[in-house]
This record gives sequence, structure tokens and C-alpha cells, in this order.
Amino acid sequence: IKTISDLFKMHNNGKYIVLNDLDFRNTGSVYSPAFYGNIDFQGHSVYMSARTGASYLFHTIASTGIVMNVDLRIYLDNTIEKSYWYGLNYSNNGKIQNIMVTIEEATEFPNILFNTVSYTSSGTIENFVVNSKVSIYGERYFSLVVTHNYGIMRNGYVYGEPIKATFNNSTTNAKRVGTVAAYTGSNSKIENVFSLVTIETPLEGSNNKQFGIIVGESNRGLIENVYSVGDLINTNTSGDPNVGYVSSMVNPTNLFYSSKKIYNTNYSQKVSSIALHDSDFQKNALNNANGFVIDGL
Repeated sequence: IKTISDLFKMHNNGKYIVLNDLDFRNTGSVYSPAFYGNIDFQGHSVYMSARTGASYLFHTIASTGIVMNVDLRIYLDNTIEKSYWYGLNYSNNGKIQNIMVTIEEATEFPNILFNTVSYTSSGTIENFVVNSKVSIYGERYFSLVVTHNYGIMRNGYVYGEPIKATFNNSTTNAKRVGTVAAYTGSNSKIENVFSLVTIETPLEGSNNKQFGIIVGESNRGLIENVYSVGDLINTNTSGDPNVGYVSSMVNPTNLFYSSKKIYNTNYSQKVSSIALHDSDFQKNALNNANGFVIDGL
């Protein structure tokens, strides 16, 4: 793959390597067939814009599809509020592996239903990093990585500027904002991840709820071996900082947070900043799959 035209001409069950950076900021086209093949971006950059580009690049990554080694550069440069913008992919049923996302630009609008990697994922997203160089803004239902997770997310982290979820949610729906996922459902598994991003929220409002530093609402599934460094600003400390809402169908284990606040929670354990620099803590907290280089802390 040398050009964006080459990518749109791919056979949906072929194997491809990308040879150049690809700029999709001025095209409204998407790869619409379900992709069953393998595409290796070899670390090349992919540029996407919320203002002048399409809402996603791949519609569906099918069960055998693999998208790997991609450096995704996001420009949330819309000039009015934006809804339904999904970045790399709308629906992931396969595997997204080794992805670095950088949010280069963001405007200050009450955006709804947006993320950078997948709107809904029932497959696997592993070895992911998101760097939010600027604060992203939104009203409800958004995340730095995925909106809905029903699959596996593992070995990843997010860092950067605070999420500004400060717009009032005037609907009857819950807010659902998280740095890794807005919502998790059946078969969801999030493991070996951490977040260094703070979330700023409205001061009041009956539906300005269900936001967490890792997940906004966890309705089903497993969350284990995660930690956060940051806070939920403008909210009280009566809930869990990592998971905004935890249903009885969720099994959260080995969750930690580092904060100046003390949250009243049965799920996440408070740890000191000193512990974060301890290699034994890091190994026990998130490295059971050896996805991180820990030695030397």
C-alpha cells in the first residue's frame, strides 16, 4: 500500500504492508467491506480529521482480520459539535495490535459518541497507547480508546491532558465517560492497563454520572490488573474512581488508584506515589502477560 487509493482497493481477504504515511484528512471515503485479511502499517502514520475526513477508516474488521503497527494521528478539529466519530474503526471483531494514537488537536464543543480506535469492539485490542496532547471535549458517551467494549483490551495505557466532560448532559441517559472505554458489556475483559488522565465533570445534574478514569459504566465483564493516576474533578468521592458504575455482573479485581483524594469504594485500592515507582508493584499490578518493560524502575 503506497497511497490512500491503494488502501481502498484492497481485497478484503488479502495480506498487505503499508510503505508510506497515509493522509485521510481530506477524503470522505471509508473502507466499507468487512476486512478479513491482514494489514501491517509498519509504524507509518495515518492522519484523520473530524472536520474534513470520514468518521472512520475501516467499517468492520472481521473475525480473522488483523490491523497492526499503526501510528494514528487524530485531529478533532470540527467547527461545530460532532457526533458519531470513531477514528480507526467502527466495528472490531478481529484484532487491532500495536497501535499508537496521538490526539494532535481538539476544539471545544459538546461532542457525543466519539472515540479514536473503535466504536464497538468484540475482538481484541492489545498493545495500545493513546497520547492526548490536548484536552478533548464532550457531553456524553465518549472515550480516548473505545466507546463500547465486548471483547478483550489488554496491555495498554493512556496519558496526556485532562478530558473535559464539563458540558451538562441534558438527556435522560447517563454520561458514560472513561479514558479506556465508555461502556463494557457481555464478554468484556480489560486487563493490564493504566491511565494517567484526569476527567473534569459538571458540578451537578442528575444525569451527569457514570464516569470513571478507566471505564464509565461496566455492566458486565471482567476488569483486572489496572491502575490510574489522576482524579475525577468536580465530583464527590462516594464512588469508585476507576469505574463509574459497576453492576453485579462485573468482576473487578486488582484495581488501584493514586490520588490526593480518598474514594469510598469497595473495588479500587488507594496506593501511594512511591508504590508506582516500585518494580514489584508494577509487575503485580499489570504485568502478568509481560506486556511492559518493568525492570529498571
